[in-house]
Amino acid sequence: DVPQGRPAGAGVGAGPAAVVLAATDDGVDPAYQATRQAAYAVAAREGARLVLFDRSPELYLVDPYEPAADGAGRRPGRSLLNQRTASRAGRPYLATQLAEAGQLGLEGAAWVASGHGPEALAAACEVLDAERVVLPASLATPPLIDRVRGHTLAAFRRRVAARITLADLDGSLAEVD
Repeated sequence: DVPQGRPAGAGVGAGPAAVVLAATDDGVDPAYQATRQAAYAVAAREGARLVLFDRSPELYLVDPYEPAADGAGRRPGRSLLNQRTASRAGRPYLATQLAEAGQLGLEGAAWVASGHGPEALAAACEVLDAERVVLPASLATPPLIDRVRGHTLAAFRRRVAARITLADLDGSLAEVD
């Protein structure tokens, strides 16, 4: 029985998730720190690859893939970042977060959000074939501005085919049906 609105096999089934996508930021918000810690535990438990979904550009309303400096308007390729490439791309916080995951024995990479809200996350899940997403529990009761933008748990549930896990500041996890 496949949940409505999801392709067959998406977000359902037994066994470990091949990719766990975890929302993260530039290290400022404690909710994202708790989300990363929870995702590290989920990825380790499931034997999955961890991909940090950097929402910083979304949170600060900038395009992480601005046109190239040569003025030709070419955009750099959108690809996973490792520690070295994250640092070279001017995202030392991602390099630090990936080092943290590596110290726990996890295979990790980072993906920088392009776009906003549920659509950006859904696109990343599709490109990365993520089967589980770990998000901050605060998404269950978002502030007014996020509700106006449509960045609600219901919207994420509609758009994201992966299983969603919410991580609270105290480290507790809740699976979203």
